[in-house]
Amino acid sequence: MSTIATLSTMVTGFPARLRQPKPLPGETLVHLVIRNRPQQWRNFVARLEADFSIPKNVRDRLLSGRLNSPDLDSLGPKVEEQLEEFINNCLPTHGRTLKSLANLQHQMKDPFSQQVNGFTLIEIICPRQRNPYDSNEDRSFEQFASKMGAKVIWTPHDAPRIFNLATILSHIHGDFIWLVPGGTQFASSLVIPSLRRVLGHLVASSKCAFYTDNADSIIYRTSSLHELARRGKDLSANSRDMARMLQEAGYEFAVDNDPASILCELEKEYGGRGLGG
Repeated sequence: MSTIATLSTMVTGFPARLRQPKPLPGETLVHLVIRNRPQQWRNFVARLEADFSIPKNVRDRLLSGRLNSPDLDSLGPKVEEQLEEFINNCLPTHGRTLKSLANLQHQMKDPFSQQVNGFTLIEIICPRQRNPYDSNEDRSFEQFASKMGAKVIWTPHDAPRIFNLATILSHIHGDFIWLVPGGTQFASSLVIPSLRRVLGHLVASSKCAFYTDNADSIIYRTSSLHELARRGKDLSANSRDMARMLQEAGYEFAVDNDPASILCELEKEYGGRGLGG
């Protein structure tokens, strides 16, 4: 691409296909993660042992998932923080989605990377309903999002659950807006070439205003959303409705059906297909 396209991203709600993790009887979420990611867990514990000189008896209990408070207290806050981060990265949370986007934004700040790939990620937007019962949870999430370079857009707790894109249109400053499903994750090294290809197509074809990887990720041309809003259209969260309205307005859309083209990963045990099938 001869120009640098600007990309905004917005973390949306969980995909409809999402299956929330359900531990077996007697299991905790930690046990579920260890069961689903046995090799990753062994590698993680090995790194902890090397970095923090964990005693062998504690290492063995970690490997088997027999975690208890005295053991964790003896390891210190840094190890506890890494444990929490590992578990959260293995569960379908908005936190890991924001972390993936933060890593991507960091890589795309490099001018050489922008020139080679033809785009840069300028903002991360995260709409979120306020918790009417726990303001501390809201503050904690906002602090985490800020650490990840994301802007939280608060909506009232009694706002409609069906999100309308028009409510965040004034916050979008990129040429394109990528709707990233909450709970998913991706590796920057894998998604950058895919975004380069997709955004290259959108930039080259000015009438193409909608892209989907057919697995919950959507990319819109921002100017087309403004045009629909000017026409008084409801900017529905339903991608099929949006594709129809854009087509009626004279725009084109692009769809990828190859599983290898999925931009964001949701593991099979959580209802996704995973990258590459």
